[in-house]
Amino acid sequence: MARDGLSPLLCAGLLLGALGPLATAGDSPTEYARVLAVQAALHQGRESMRADKYEWAVKVLESQIAHIDGSGEYLMALRDAYRGAIKNLRLVNRPTEAALAEVYVRRLAILENGAPLDKEEKTTTRPASAPPPAPITGSAPPLKVRAKIDTPPREAPARGETVRDPFDQSNQRRLGEARALIDRANAEFRGERYEKAGELYALAHQAVPDVTREASERWAYCRLHAVVLRLNQREHPPSKSELDGLEQEVRTAASMTPKLKGFGEKLLATILARRTPDAAPATPVPVQAPETPAIEVRHGQAPGTGWAVAETANFRIFHNQDQKYAEMVAKVAETTRSAMQRKWFGKVSEDWNPRCDIYLYPNAEAYNNQAPEARPNTPANTTVARKGSTILSRRIDLHVDNPNLLSNVLPHETTHAVLAGRFGPFDLPRWADEGIAVLSEPPESPARWLRIAPQFRQAGQTFSAQQLMQLRSESRGDWPEASLISAFYAHSVALVDFLCKQKGPQVFAQFLSDSLRIGDEAALKKHYEFQGFQDLDARWRAEVFGETGSGYAQR
Repeated sequence: MARDGLSPLLCAGLLLGALGPLATAGDSPTEYARVLAVQAALHQGRESMRADKYEWAVKVLESQIAHIDGSGEYLMALRDAYRGAIKNLRLVNRPTEAALAEVYVRRLAILENGAPLDKEEKTTTRPASAPPPAPITGSAPPLKVRAKIDTPPREAPARGETVRDPFDQSNQRRLGEARALIDRANAEFRGERYEKAGELYALAHQAVPDVTREASERWAYCRLHAVVLRLNQREHPPSKSELDGLEQEVRTAASMTPKLKGFGEKLLATILARRTPDAAPATPVPVQAPETPAIEVRHGQAPGTGWAVAETANFRIFHNQDQKYAEMVAKVAETTRSAMQRKWFGKVSEDWNPRCDIYLYPNAEAYNNQAPEARPNTPANTTVARKGSTILSRRIDLHVDNPNLLSNVLPHETTHAVLAGRFGPFDLPRWADEGIAVLSEPPESPARWLRIAPQFRQAGQTFSAQQLMQLRSESRGDWPEASLISAFYAHSVALVDFLCKQKGPQVFAQFLSDSLRIGDEAALKKHYEFQGFQDLDARWRAEVFGETGSGYAQR
């Protein structure tokens, strides 16, 4: 016998449970790292301004501008950084610095709603000890700057370089309108007004399709919530033709995030039962959102080393920063560890013993000089010592002047530490290790690698699946030559992403484990039904790069 409607628990329990903390607080591991990264950028920007390093303050603050959610406090700090940088650059009185100053003048004018600067503002900055200025007011709604910077910022703006303007007015208006819609939608979502939030997400997507990528989980939640409400209308139940539309909506929404796949399947079963009343499924059991335990951080000193230490259950942070920043690092590391273990292995393991040590250096120079395994021009390094399957030590070295440390670099390196030791006595192949680590970063990072991968192929820098999986060199280990590193990363991310989309992250991890024991091709056949490298390569190239032929077998 078919049920007349979905119980409130189905909506409040299954749907909220499927999305977990995101549904109520927007607190996914990636977004959690972003929030802390914004706080860290604000802290570093203010410290830089106090040291009269206004150009660096601009660089740091701009790096997180896409994630500030319209924070007036953050925008005022950025405004002060622009003003100070303009003053310092003009004092140098050289063409290169003057050109960069004009770039900052244009950005500042947009930040202040196009208000022109008077001469005094162009040459005077507010002392660090002065009270904050009054909020920017006007008839326009609050400014919500969400400009996206595609390429990660370098360590500092080089003199004479061409600066990419994140406030470029040629594309800012439409993007700004879409970002404003996203901000309003997020506010409605936090207030549990999911119907309105869904409408706003849809309008933002219509204006700039790519802008909703960061909010895809929330938008998917809103779409499924709307389906539940429609199915629960008893007076005017949906017709069979409308059920077809609801089914398509469920499939589309569930495809936007793996978190809602299970709930989408339950909704599809309910829709099927409405079409065929005699085939009603059993009442599904509501799933409750798991409790997220608080992360306890203990502070102290490492005797005789000059390092302060912040300790959690699984990490020791050696640092000379303030305790608040060290706690941010500790919480991102712990959150990433739990999230990555659940994603790839199904559950969180017991606490690490020994803990993973994280060393924070004040800048790239100190990192290069003091980190034992540091490689030049890298933001961080992870080293793991083991004997057989037993981990003897884990260590991550980073420099805190990287503005993307909390949002990108630390989750990436923590993922390397998570993967170590999970495959018995074997080292994980580099392509898989790096591909998985990139997928731990915010969505725009793997999306960027996927976007540029075809460009490498057009330039002849092409890796087949077999080349990636069996890359070996006596001099370089499983790294390619230096000129192919970027192409290697792009192809590695593309292959990991492709295989994960076939059957999910945990099947991919099982495939990796078996590939190390019985060989790549045998493991491909066991887990993915590919008959070998050529079969995999044909499907991969066709679906990801739109390539066919070249003598490869087609499925």
